Amino acid sequence: PVKHILELIGRLCPQEASALFLDLIHASPSSLSDDHCLDILQRFGSIRRADCADVCFQAYLHGHNPKPPPAFFNAVIAAYARDRHTWNALGLADALHHLELMLKLGVRVQRDTLLL
Repeated sequence: PVKHILELIGRLCPQEASALFLDLIHASPSSLSDDHCLDILQRFGSIRRADCADVCFQAYLHGHNPKPPPAFFNAVIAAYARDRHTWNALGLADALHHLELMLKLGVRVQRDTLLL
């Protein structure tokens, strides 16, 4: 299933990929490793789909790991930075919300951890 999600992203079918991710994380969260989830988030960022990265990140938080490592926040924030549809006040607010969430969860970062 993870390979299929990555293939869908590669074929620029982000809605189908995010739907499959959501199905998978709800049905069998243990079948997704942290590395798989991070790879998926980063690939959504690479095709400039912050919306899909964010939806999958939220599902990951609620169904897999409520306190993810900093790299996950970095991947989602980077997706917002790359997606021209989020280059507005609402997109900035959404990206900043992830930084606030990171602080609220107590996720610790080192100075050079968050690199877009």
